[in-house]
Amino acid sequence: MKTAIKIVGFGLLLWVVIVLVQLIISAITSSYETLDKWWANGIVAVFMAFFAGVFSRLLRAANTKQAWIHGIGFASVLVGISAILIIPNGANAMFGHWSTYLVFVGAAVGPALMKSRKTLMTGKNNGNPNAQK
Repeated sequence: MKTAIKIVGFGLLLWVVIVLVQLIISAITSSYETLDKWWANGIVAVFMAFFAGVFSRLLRAANTKQAWIHGIGFASVLVGISAILIIPNGANAMFGHWSTYLVFVGAAVGPALMKSRKTLMTGKNNGNPNAQK
């Protein structure tokens, strides 16, 4: 239960990261229209993957399976926040762009990528005696 509350809290922080990165992109390009471009959502997705991985480390994911669970939890929180804030305001076009889903995928996959990268770099097999080295 405590971990679920932390996942929701970190999901809210990830939403703040999305807004800040989008604000920076729109300030650099001097246009809000660039946020509908695939490359802008790709940049946001990279930041999502990185910060979701960092937050998963703070939750101390013991193995890659827990990292996946954290990532899916983060992505679920982001989709929920997006649905709560965007759909009632009539801006349903956000979910109409295929590149928007890159952000959610980045949040879901980031913790597992960071965990597996750490495992590959350290050579540890997460306690699995059958894992190949």
